[in-house]
Amino acid sequence: MTRIIFFVFIFLAAVVFSFWLLFRTDNPERNEKSIVRINGTKYEVELAKTLTEQKLGLSNRAELKETAGMLFVFPLVQSRDFHMRGMQFPLDFVWIRDGRVVGTTENARPASEIGFKVYPSPEKVDMVLEINAGEVENRKISVGDSMELVVK
Repeated sequence: MTRIIFFVFIFLAAVVFSFWLLFRTDNPERNEKSIVRINGTKYEVELAKTLTEQKLGLSNRAELKETAGMLFVFPLVQSRDFHMRGMQFPLDFVWIRDGRVVGTTENARPASEIGFKVYPSPEKVDMVLEINAGEVENRKISVGDSMELVVK
């Protein structure tokens, strides 16, 4: 009888662990991937559509590939605040509404470097693109540029 209980316990532990691996929120491969085009540059982005994905964002990652990013997609157009808590590298934010860039924030530094800071959107937005710091300047992304989202 003790052996049966032991094997049932092991089986249940394996099932719980499997579900944890499948549904954990810190797995960057879980997010849906898409392509964003701005100013002739294609960015392979992870979509952050759920509150859990948005809270986690790109935090706790060591780096981001050159033309990669995360696109935060919101159901409502409203003012947004972003922060860099848990980040390990600087980012540029591209603030978007209705497929147009409405503002940029360049070289947002990790909270570990400058302390907690809030980066507000310049106006109401429905999307925010996070890309490596320097991309806005290097790719000459500016207000009025169009953004195209191609869902894979």
